[in-house]
Amino acid sequence: MITFGSSSFRVEPFSSGSKAWNILKRNDPIAGLYHSTPWISLIRRAFGLELFLATVERNSRVRVGCVLARSRNIFKRKLIALPFSDACPPLAVDKSEVPALMSALSLRLQSPNYEVRGSGGYDGWETVDCFQQWNIELSHTKPSYLSKLSSTGRRKIRRAREQAVEVLSGNRPELLERYYALHARTRHRLGVPSQGRALFTLMQRSFPKDALEIWLATHKGIDVSGLITLRHRDEIHYKWGARLLAAPNGTQHLLISEVVGKYAGHLTTFDLGRTDKTNAGLVQFKRQVGGISAPLPYAFYPRAPRHVSAEAPTGTLRAFSTVWKSLPSIVVDDLGELIYPYLS
Repeated sequence: MITFGSSSFRVEPFSSGSKAWNILKRNDPIAGLYHSTPWISLIRRAFGLELFLATVERNSRVRVGCVLARSRNIFKRKLIALPFSDACPPLAVDKSEVPALMSALSLRLQSPNYEVRGSGGYDGWETVDCFQQWNIELSHTKPSYLSKLSSTGRRKIRRAREQAVEVLSGNRPELLERYYALHARTRHRLGVPSQGRALFTLMQRSFPKDALEIWLATHKGIDVSGLITLRHRDEIHYKWGARLLAAPNGTQHLLISEVVGKYAGHLTTFDLGRTDKTNAGLVQFKRQVGGISAPLPYAFYPRAPRHVSAEAPTGTLRAFSTVWKSLPSIVVDDLGELIYPYLS
């Protein structure tokens, strides 16, 4: 613990500081999915992460805090808030106190590198703005949502329906297995390791049943596309998606519209996740389904790495991706589960 004036800075194992974290979650309206107990428990167990809680207290009361995990990447000595998460900025009773926490982290003796996702603009830290956060507002009805889509978005949804694409959803283990088969094939095609079946099995145990949904699109009896949503409070999050190259045009657009149709008027936001601004294809898709973008800064101390986003692989990463695509499926299924925890 480091004391400065009436305040003190502390870094402790997350398990011993979870009570303080729960207090911050109750008092900060920005607390979201990636701050939640089910999510933190999921990634800790699935990827074997060592978690810490950094806090600033004043007059013996926690004022601001941040969950940090030690990266398992052997080439990066880094604490991240939070690996495998789009954003996990500090939570605070008063936002004016966040800079004090960031300053204390940077001054910590023998501190490693830091990465704080979803926050930026702090003295001594480097902020990177390569990502955007995409959301669909759910305050409208489904007909209103469809009427506001671009002509391209509406045409793709109509085309998928005309080709008799059917959509089903639920949280049964059988649906999760069907989704995972699509997921593994998609990741292999893209040249990136899959998270592994264990993550999805743990997810069913970590989240309440009514918070998890598997959405599948079928065509002529074959699963061609899918996505997984997680609900937290009044938001629904698009967490993972998969698609066969043979999927009829507009299948993913149809899936998104079906999720909107179920929750429009009942929840506030459909979170489509982060996207690298240079990823033209994904940006176009999210815009076509009615997404609206907002900046998603990442803060690094003492400086940002040369390559922040994995969506635009270069050099070694591009070579790795090429090799990964060429490996047999039976190899990448098992190897991916071993490798993925070290990619944070």
